[in-house]
Amino acid sequence: MIFFIAVAAILEDLPAVITTCLALGTCRMTKKNAIVRSLSSAETLGCTSVICSDKIETLTTNQMSVCRMFIFSKADDNNIQIDQFEVTGSIYEPKGDIIYNGTKFNCSHSSGLVELTECAALCNDSALDYNESKKVFEKVDEAIETALTVLVEKMNVFNTDKSRLSPQKMAMSSNIIIH
Repeated sequence: MIFFIAVAAILEDLPAVITTCLALGTCRMTKKNAIVRSLSSAETLGCTSVICSDKIETLTTNQMSVCRMFIFSKADDNNIQIDQFEVTGSIYEPKGDIIYNGTKFNCSHSSGLVELTECAALCNDSALDYNESKKVFEKVDEAIETALTVLVEKMNVFNTDKSRLSPQKMAMSSNIIIH
């Protein structure tokens, strides 16, 4: 009989206990400069296994982009030469340039970059979509794979003339050629 009374008391008071625990956790997080605006956010954080933050410790927004890439340009017995390329443009917009040594670079002139483009396109299930109402490009599927999809579009190794393409067709023009 005592067992049933204890179980009934626990079940009856459980919401109050959980709310109190979440409130105490929120207070602790506030002392460490983590701002929690609602208890449901703190509850979600309780089951989080990975938190990504940038260098100033703000949480990310699940958007990724490739800003730099490296390829081996020469490799012999004792020396390896690595070329570094900068990638310009916004996160999901398939417009941007590849910069090598401070100048715009045509990626079709490098067999290593062509191979990188093929790998990034073929080993990828994501897509890029143009939202007509918001007038922005949006990711479809995982952020890291979409970042590689956008990279393929920016590299444009087949020198596709994108100036006359609508944003919907521009979103996946190079990826479609590779697939």
